[in-house]
Amino acid sequence: MTRFQRDARKAFLLYACGPVLVFFVLGLVLVAASWQHYVVTRSDDVRTAAVGRMEAWLALYDETTADVAAADERTRGGLVPALRNDANARAALSSELYRAANASRSGALFFLLDDERQIVLGSWKYLPAALDRLPPDIGYLSRLHRAEAERLDEWVDGESVAAPDLAIGRRLSHGMVFFLLPGRFLTQELFSPYLDIVVTDEYDNVVLATGGRYLETEGRAPRKLAAPLRTTQRGLAAALDEQCYVTSATLSTGWRVTTVLPVTDLLVRYAMGMGSFFLVALIFLPLLWRSARRESEARARAVREEAARVTAIADIRRLESQFQPHFLFNTLENIKYMIKLEPESATHMVLALSKLLRYSI
Repeated sequence: MTRFQRDARKAFLLYACGPVLVFFVLGLVLVAASWQHYVVTRSDDVRTAAVGRMEAWLALYDETTADVAAADERTRGGLVPALRNDANARAALSSELYRAANASRSGALFFLLDDERQIVLGSWKYLPAALDRLPPDIGYLSRLHRAEAERLDEWVDGESVAAPDLAIGRRLSHGMVFFLLPGRFLTQELFSPYLDIVVTDEYDNVVLATGGRYLETEGRAPRKLAAPLRTTQRGLAAALDEQCYVTSATLSTGWRVTTVLPVTDLLVRYAMGMGSFFLVALIFLPLLWRSARRESEARARAVREEAARVTAIADIRRLESQFQPHFLFNTLENIKYMIKLEPESATHMVLALSKLLRYSI
């Protein structure tokens, strides 16, 4: 391989393979940027918004129930007995509880009960059936009645198993106060058009889910999130033959908010795009290499022919330079003497001179 051919192939690697490598790296950068924007950032934003919304609800009703508990401590004989005899205090407290219930825009209900579970103040005149029909010694109201001053948060049966209600309350000296956030409203508030959000309690039971296709048991309780998604804090996980990007965060209550974004179609598009790029590269790079090799060989051959032509012309010029007048004069003088001394040799000399002259001309 000549130096020219080596230089031509180096140029091919630089100007043909170089751009291909640049486009490949650029493609990887675009894929990474797309993944970061549409998958990672979007999942983080939705999860952060969901966690912030739930923490805001918890903080709002924690503050409200704490204020009621503080008022109960300040009231001689307890707040509940005092409210029965004071219509103005009852109206003022009811206004405050209504304000807190409507602040979340989730359709929250509030109830202030006495020790006999009779409604003193409430959004409704009766308790929801899921709370009222339970025996006195079990259920949320029973645990709230036995609870200490700390807030008690639980998921209780709502209108459907798929969306239980969230109860947030405190025990009072002669009763209890609690808010009830309907599960269907919570699901609507947490809904995202981009991905599914699943809220699980401290026992990994699903309490809220904007999409049910990733649950191990969809129609009956307790429902569990699919095991691969349940054990993944952040990253890819397979569920129901589908790849999902999962992120999770833990609330102050110990509950877990998990976002599930199906990415199978996106990964397939990425794979198809990269496969198409490699296919085009595999088809065109050999063609370009073969074309560059033929071009380099043709150019090398042209260079060799040009070098041979230049060499031939130089030889002719050298021969022409030899036929100067003094050379021809000396040759003829030698022939003249050779005619006298050796006529036969003189004949050969004349023939040789004539061939040289014919060739030069």
